[in-house]
Parts: sequence; structure tokens; C-alpha cells
Amino acid sequence: GCGTCRYCVSGQERFCATGEMVGKDRDGGYAEYVTVPERNTVHVPSMVSDGAAAIMGCSSATSLHALRKGRLSKGESVALVGVGGLGMSAIQLAFLLGASRVYAVDIDASKLATAADLGADPIDGRTDPADAIRRAGGADVAIELIGSARSMRTCLDSLNPLGRAVAVGLTPDVLSVGPYTDLVTGERELVGCSDHTAQDLQDLMGFAAAGDFSVEALIGATVALDEQPVNAVLDSLAAGTAPVRTVIVPD
Repeated sequence: GCGTCRYCVSGQERFCATGEMVGKDRDGGYAEYVTVPERNTVHVPSMVSDGAAAIMGCSSATSLHALRKGRLSKGESVALVGVGGLGMSAIQLAFLLGASRVYAVDIDASKLATAADLGADPIDGRTDPADAIRRAGGADVAIELIGSARSMRTCLDSLNPLGRAVAVGLTPDVLSVGPYTDLVTGERELVGCSDHTAQDLQDLMGFAAAGDFSVEALIGATVALDEQPVNAVLDSLAAGTAPVRTVIVPD
């Protein structure tokens, strides 16, 4: 961001009208080195590997921001619809922020097993996940991490009264929301979450430095910064067969 507009000075720099995104507006998404303004940099603690820092700088920070947008309070329950890279980080962060219970919804058995290892209650997304969550006590915060109207509906339908549903996944799908049935009744909320703030990323690094958060175990593969292996990873992502997270490593 520009560093001077009302969004930048309030810590909401991603809404800066003149800001540039590295890899989109400014070249460098797959570069070995890239120049950025100093205010865009965050110190990486020595115990955090380069691969983990790469993950934390995107999916983990977005997961933290989503939980904060959902105003998660200590003792509340969280439903995570989709437990890929964002969801696995969100499980750890939800417990770190005081969640009493975390429900992990997915259709991939291996991801559900990993989520269970992290302490979440696995919910098979091929059945009726909202019903399963409600029968288990419901969710105070439900976060959509896939990008579909169907999974967003799961979030809304799993909420307790006063619950907050947070939309993170990107989709052109249209979501049908009944103002009375979905929101007014029970005073439920539906909010959007766009990426993360610089402060979110700084806080993440602080959690890692304190030994409270780590994504090292989520790195399923590393590939060289070459056309063929990178394109192969992108193809596996499109096919839904990629590991939780793959890190591209320059030679």
C-alpha cells in the first residue's frame, strides 16, 4: 500500500487504492528475489524455516484473520469447512485463541485424519456436515475455506444463535441467504474476509517464536523453481491431488 491513505494508516493496507500485489501488479510471484517497500517486510524468527515462512505468509495469516473477523472468544466452538492449507493452520490457531472445540469438515479422509491429529473433530463432508455439527453442539464461528455456495450454506446452517459465519473461499457462485431465517432469527452474522493484515503476519511470527504455532509438518513436498515441476504442482492442485502444501525452492 501507499502507507498514507486511511486504509494503510489504520492497518487495512490491502484496501489501498494505489497498492500493488507482488506476483500480480508487480512481478515477483515466482522470483528468487523481489524488491518490496520496507514496510511490507516482517522479521522471520530463526526457528522458522523458509518453507514454513512462505506458508505462514499466505494461508496461515489468512486463517488468523478469518478467526479474528469471526471474533472468536475463549470457550467458543469453531467449524472449519475445508481443511487444506488454510484449514490446518486454522485448527491450530483456533485452539491457540481459546476455542473449546474445533470441527473440521472435508471429503478427503487423509485430511480429516491429519485434522484429528491436530485435535479437531473430523466431519465427513459427503454426508450432512451441518447436521452433524449441530448435533454435537453447534458452532459459534464457522469459516468457509473452499470457495462454494454449498460450503458457505454449511457454515450458516451449523451456527448457534449469535454465531458468525466467515466467507474466505473465492467463488462466482451465488449464495441464497434468507434475512429472517438465516440472520435475524438467532442474530447470526455473515461477514467477508479478504486476505490478512501485516499485523496478522507479525503476530503469527510471534506465535512461532514462542513455540505456540508451527506449520513445518504441513509441508508435504518441495519442488525446484523450474517450469515443469511448478506446472505439475499447479496441475495437481487443479485436480485436487496435491499435498496440503508444496513449497517451491530456488536451486
